Amino acid sequence: MTSSQSRTSAGLLFLLGVACLCSFSPLLVAHAARVKTVTDRDGLGVLVLPNGSQFKTTLYHLKLVGELPRSGKSPYYILSGFGCTECDANRSIYVHSPSDGPMKGEGEQRRFLYPGRESDVENHRVVYESRAFFGNCVAMYPNAVIWFERFVGDAGRWHTRVVVAEAKSDNLVIESVQTNSPKIEEAVNSVGRGQCTEIPGINRLSEP
Repeated sequence: MTSSQSRTSAGLLFLLGVACLCSFSPLLVAHAARVKTVTDRDGLGVLVLPNGSQFKTTLYHLKLVGELPRSGKSPYYILSGFGCTECDANRSIYVHSPSDGPMKGEGEQRRFLYPGRESDVENHRVVYESRAFFGNCVAMYPNAVIWFERFVGDAGRWHTRVVVAEAKSDNLVIESVQTNSPKIEEAVNSVGRGQCTEIPGINRLSEP
């Protein structure tokens, strides 16, 4: 196989995964089943933890995606939701542990793009595509959430990068990797081995 054919095959694998927007896997459901989510009277999401305690988030329309375990502390929970209500924000991914204290408000709490396909709000052209996974998906970054992204940059050119949020030494280490990055095929293979879960993608318009 030539290098050109290899790049084409990798691109087709990426696009196929974005296009199918796969449903929740059994592993992801198993993660979510251990913690419940409820809504308080202000509309904010609350996590009901396995020990019965409650952790109030700063997110509206909260959903629990999964978790990254930590030794001796609460896991990093992978959450999705909105940091504001009646606003133009898209659903985002958040990674936070109750052991690290309260979540911050909109504009201060780190949020990540939801996987899937994003189109420009004005001309509806696709400007962003990604697939995201969590667990022990790639050897380089174990126990992490990892995004494989393609996005339109300057002069309308497409760029690629890998974004990682890794639970490392009981801290959340966030890194944007653009050289010597792991391959999406490794994550896909890890899903097949039950070591990794893909977060189903969604289609949406970009924020105004």
